[in-house]
Amino acid sequence: MRTSWCTGSCCGRPWTTSPAETLREMVLESSPILTLFNESFITTWSLVKELKELQSNQENPAHQKLAGLHLEKYSFPVEMMVCLPNGMVVHHINANYFLDITAPSPPYLSSPK
Repeated sequence: MRTSWCTGSCCGRPWTTSPAETLREMVLESSPILTLFNESFITTWSLVKELKELQSNQENPAHQKLAGLHLEKYSFPVEMMVCLPNGMVVHHINANYFLDITAPSPPYLSSPK
């Protein structure tokens, strides 16, 4: 969660919102956005072991290529990726890094804004 501060002309007290709350309450409530996600994206996951098996499978070159593209971007323990239908990774972020940058700061490190 992120701590923000109201202005002095408001109430001057802290309030908190998480990035997930912001997404759910604003962007993800939008009907056109939900339609776009439902029509254009598939959520899935793969085990590294299975990707390595697909990459070494000589019988299916297409699967080899796709597995290789994803393993190339993988970083332990979990990598979140957005990929095009051809397998190209257009964005990726490591789960630990994502948690680090979205974690709340301890109150003693926050400063009023």
